[in-house]
Amino acid sequence: MEHPITRKAGSVAIEYDSQLLSLSWSRNRFHYHPRVFRVNFSGFEGVVPDVAREMAKALLIEARAILSDRQPLLLRVTLEQDAHLLPLLQELGFLFARGVHLVAIDVPTLLGSPVRALPGHLRMRSLNESTALVSTDDLTAVWAEAYGRAARLDPATLGELTVEELHALFPGDQDLDAHLTVCAFEGDQLVGVCPVYRGDDDLVCELGTVGVADPWVAMESEISMAMLGAMARRAASMGVERLIAEVDADAPSSVYLYADVPGRVLESLISLMYVPKWGHL
Repeated sequence: MEHPITRKAGSVAIEYDSQLLSLSWSRNRFHYHPRVFRVNFSGFEGVVPDVAREMAKALLIEARAILSDRQPLLLRVTLEQDAHLLPLLQELGFLFARGVHLVAIDVPTLLGSPVRALPGHLRMRSLNESTALVSTDDLTAVWAEAYGRAARLDPATLGELTVEELHALFPGDQDLDAHLTVCAFEGDQLVGVCPVYRGDDDLVCELGTVGVADPWVAMESEISMAMLGAMARRAASMGVERLIAEVDADAPSSVYLYADVPGRVLESLISLMYVPKWGHL
């Protein structure tokens, strides 16, 4: 029986056995490339593999036809490591791009990790304290430099964002904890940032990109570890028990930093890419 495909702006869908299966696409403004699209498959839970493969294939062919005038270079998708769609998409020509691991770090464990000696007269201050010492532009600039170095496979294109949008990311993100977020200073100069975000659980916080300004990159590991230690002391005093770090396997600064801290992997995500000029559909 033929299953008609419906089109909407930025997505295509098929209804199968009263279940809507869809493929949507968008561009990532943090990592912008006019010919690279992020895609998301949804509604495939519980669909038997053979059917899921055929439906995904039909949606992919339709999406490629719609996007053909924009000559897509890559289609990117991220799935959980055990997602049942993972092997099916690989059969359709999606290739491994990178792995991302969510690592849980217990605050007492982090407090027990050795802190390396710091160069000069570095001081650790909360984000609240830092806003009285440096401008929002300065805070955003150091965060953007650290973030840009961590974005290796998909280079950061923060120049695509307005100043207001950049400020909203750091230090203005509404989930950013201004008491737990730590900034490193050499005298009055901002050296590095360690963003911390609050979620629904008061006992758990998420770490953003921990890093330093470009002139301090040679000491990034030592300064980042010191910022983590200072942040852990603040977290412990506020009753936070666990930190979650997103570790990109292709970002050495992130891997090396968190490899030095005992933790455990909660979840692994797999990033795949479909290259239309290499594809066989």
